[in-house]
Amino acid sequence: PEVGTPEVPTMGSRNHRLGNCRPCAFFHTKGCSSGMDCEFCHLCDAGEKKRRAKQRAVLRKGLELQDAPQSLAVGLVTATAPLPGMPSYAPMLPGMWPPPL
Repeated sequence: PEVGTPEVPTMGSRNHRLGNCRPCAFFHTKGCSSGMDCEFCHLCDAGEKKRRAKQRAVLRKGLELQDAPQSLAVGLVTATAPLPGMPSYAPMLPGMWPPPL
């Protein structure tokens, strides 16, 4: 379909059926002034931009959590003889003394 038709109202709507579009932030709020030359999709639902942003944040957080054990392991210090009242390991962060119990 051609751009400017109901199936493809804007340039950015061309890949909507494939899921490769980027939602227009203004179309459902104050209106988009770019018309059919808009680089963003006018076919997406009103909350699609926010939904995708949340999805990216969840994915990013998941990747951070996958990396967390490795980065935390670097900060562990094992003592040859534990200090009185302290476990044999203590998470050490820069500038953190005494280590938490």
